[in-house]
Amino acid sequence: MENLDEFFDILKKELAPFLKQVVKESRKVDDRFLKGGYPEEKQEELARFLAEYVGFDFDKGVLAVSAHPFTTNLHNKDVRITTHYTDSVDSSLFSVIHEAGHGIYELGIRDELTLTPAGQGASMGMHESQSRFLKIS
Repeated sequence: MENLDEFFDILKKELAPFLKQVVKESRKVDDRFLKGGYPEEKQEELARFLAEYVGFDFDKGVLAVSAHPFTTNLHNKDVRITTHYTDSVDSSLFSVIHEAGHGIYELGIRDELTLTPAGQGASMGMHESQSRFLKIS
């Protein structure tokens, strides 16, 4: 409990004044560049770049299009991630980064654990949190 108290004390001290300043200034961010007219081919090129940039291995996985983004693993050497392309390019970008995180998690499972209960996430909550920060090896 002491660790949590220390952590939240730091947040209160450092983050709260920063957030107050941001709200006080209330600048509007121009995000018009995120909307409209980007061809799917260019969105896919950017999606592949981002997935690879965060560590997704296209030698062991694929990126495809689906109505709703998801990740599925058939093996630690065969992971599929999907995204969608819309007029709001940020929707695809965030879904690719998110699903690539799940994919990296699955690709990182040791060979002797893949396809066993020990090679699965403890829960969806754990998978959601660990898929961004942990490479199992």
